[in-house]
Amino acid sequence: MPLRDHFRPPVSTQCGWPSIHMTWAVDVIEQLNGRLLPDGYRAEGEVSPATNQSFDLFEVRILDSRSGRPLVAAIEFVSPGNKDRDDARSAFVSKISDLLHTGIVVVVVDIVTHRSANLHNELVAAMNLAETYEMRPDDPPYLVSYAPFRSQGGGGVNCWPNRLFVGEPIPETPLALRGGPILRLDLESAYESACRKNRLV
Repeated sequence: MPLRDHFRPPVSTQCGWPSIHMTWAVDVIEQLNGRLLPDGYRAEGEVSPATNQSFDLFEVRILDSRSGRPLVAAIEFVSPGNKDRDDARSAFVSKISDLLHTGIVVVVVDIVTHRSANLHNELVAAMNLAETYEMRPDDPPYLVSYAPFRSQGGGGVNCWPNRLFVGEPIPETPLALRGGPILRLDLESAYESACRKNRLV
């Protein structure tokens, strides 16, 4: 199913972004728990209160229930409120940076089309990641998987950035669980399910 522009008519007048946001996240959780995650791992939703008119209510968290349920991965769906002000962008980048510094795998999905800030580029700069990971400032929506690693030389972060385009399918992306396998995260099928549940198709 092609990606839609949820922030401009006609789609924005048919269904609000918060409904797509939460439905998509829930469908990702069902996909992970239903067929992707190996035994001992569990996907759950995390709800946090909105602050300063910023919509950042729901994230997908993957826990390792074999050893006390530590967080091993998070999937973040960027919302307009994450990009509309300097302090909101800084807070989002700091949140992702903190997760990566503690060894948590993160996937960031940004399909917000009406605000041009590129949070991925801001994260690359904040963490001093390789410049080859940067996108053009005018790049369209994107999907990035981040996997921190440790080595004898210290460690770093691997990135798998994907440009997204309205009218084209969402590609699969790797989800490299800390201490576990590398999965192929199929956000496209969960997105299609969310659109159907919200009567966009």
